[in-house]
Amino acid sequence: MDRFIKEGADPITLSGTAEEVVAQIQKLNPDYVFLEGNTSEPEIGKRSQGHIICKVGGFGAMDVRAAHRERNYLRSLGNNVCYVGAGPRMCTKIACATGDAIILCNDNGHAISPRCSYLADYIDHIIRACSWIVNSPPCIVRPCRPSWSVDMVRGQQFDSDNYNVIVAKDTC
Repeated sequence: MDRFIKEGADPITLSGTAEEVVAQIQKLNPDYVFLEGNTSEPEIGKRSQGHIICKVGGFGAMDVRAAHRERNYLRSLGNNVCYVGAGPRMCTKIACATGDAIILCNDNGHAISPRCSYLADYIDHIIRACSWIVNSPPCIVRPCRPSWSVDMVRGQQFDSDNYNVIVAKDTC
């Protein structure tokens, strides 16, 4: 992100995941106000969205609830951008907590800075296309533990501007 953090100060460049950049901004200026973007209407339909590949990327599947948490965080950043250096195959984690990662990969020969809130739309598309339910194993020894189920997701969506977003487990 290259933004003015304090009124009248020179712009500075911060790096890291969205969470790390927000923490850096809040440390530099606790009164910083994030500009609100259009977070209610998905923008991805306005472009030529690419295909989605399921069960690829990262180190495994993540809980859909964690994917929603990371999506909401990216949307909360409004008009702020998520930066990734020149590619091809240059990737950076734009949101990552407890091993649940949203990864932005750039296949262009130049750096890119799409709005973080725009990238949140990809997470929704990947969840719709690539989620599945994992159920607890059947009970074979009594007394039985409570049964459970969890929605999992892992996938990658490509953009017509030659970059892609991955939703998966990874190191943070």
